Amino acid sequence: MNFTPVKRLLADTLHGGLLKVLTLLGRVAFLILVVPTLLDGELATYVFINSSALIISTVATLALKEELPRHIGGDLEKASQYYYWYFVLSIPMVVVLGATFYFPSVTAAIVLFSSVLSGGRYISGIIRGLDVALYERLQNFPWLLFILVVLLFGQNSAIDLIVAMSACMIAIQWYALIRVGAINYLKKHVAHIAFKDLVKLGLSHGVLKLGSNLLLLGFVRGMVLWPVWLMYEMDLDEIAFAIAVGEIISQFGIIPVNRAYSRWCKTLPVHRADWHNAVSSSLAWGAILFVTGLAGLAAASFFGWLPPQVENIWILIQAIALYSLMPSLRLLRYLVWSRGILGIWVVVISLVMFIAQAIIVTAVPQNIWFIVSAGVVLSASVVLALRSKQEFCDLA
Repeated sequence: MNFTPVKRLLADTLHGGLLKVLTLLGRVAFLILVVPTLLDGELATYVFINSSALIISTVATLALKEELPRHIGGDLEKASQYYYWYFVLSIPMVVVLGATFYFPSVTAAIVLFSSVLSGGRYISGIIRGLDVALYERLQNFPWLLFILVVLLFGQNSAIDLIVAMSACMIAIQWYALIRVGAINYLKKHVAHIAFKDLVKLGLSHGVLKLGSNLLLLGFVRGMVLWPVWLMYEMDLDEIAFAIAVGEIISQFGIIPVNRAYSRWCKTLPVHRADWHNAVSSSLAWGAILFVTGLAGLAAASFFGWLPPQVENIWILIQAIALYSLMPSLRLLRYLVWSRGILGIWVVVISLVMFIAQAIIVTAVPQNIWFIVSAGVVLSASVVLALRSKQEFCDLA
């Protein structure tokens, strides 16, 4: 067996590994120290606001997070044309932050977090094409700062948590802009891309990515979103906690996926070996994530760290299985995206997953939602791997 792609994947992981470990510890601290202090329903509300904002921000940014790295390709001068629009967005962002702090409501929190996530996705797309290490800090530093703020000031409602996270994300976004010299470019009055051209870039190259992102997000968060959309009366705190646990696994697993996509955007994957490396790496990484997640869950259970929201540990095991598979699917998706192929296929697969999640929530017992969803992800990964193989099989 050729272990070279696995070694490459692990090497890619080490650079951002320390940050991810620190972020992982922060997320674990959130689950152990903060979640138990929340009133019934607050965790589910927090995840619902978060999920709604993710969907809105994904629509607002037109998949520019994935498209800008390919368009910029590491060119500092080209990147300087895009900073202006973040600064424009940051003004209402700060205004809404203050309004939500003084006049808290779920609607205001969704608007606030949507704008902050939109700014984060936009600036991430720029920085991702320039400096992968800084991109990893942009993704991880907000959580480290957030857990410190929450532990120090003791926010104990969903809206308080959203306000705190938004403030931390804005601070780190400005830190990242300063690091890449965006302020200097702004002072030099560097010509910025026209807004209509920015929209055109997102629409002409990113429509299929946008569709896939939205559908995949609806799938991942569907177990919280669909019951609300369908107005089901059910306790979702345990499901929300399982999603939070699963996303710890998924966020750690995304390190080599992001690095691979950045590398592929600069050096187009055209060889059959690129496909084999992606598939073998995704399989190995999924297994590593699952075993690591189980070990962490066993430790949490042994030391009594699981909060009262958890009544059935089997649901957490299922969530770990589901979220261990997600980075593998994303890796295959980025492989074909970097070559600009199979866009329709990726959208169709994502659509089937989204519909499947709706069926799962409405027709499957709640205690096996996650494991059935994991089967859907595994099936989607197999289909995309086999279909993409046809695009590479005739290449040297």
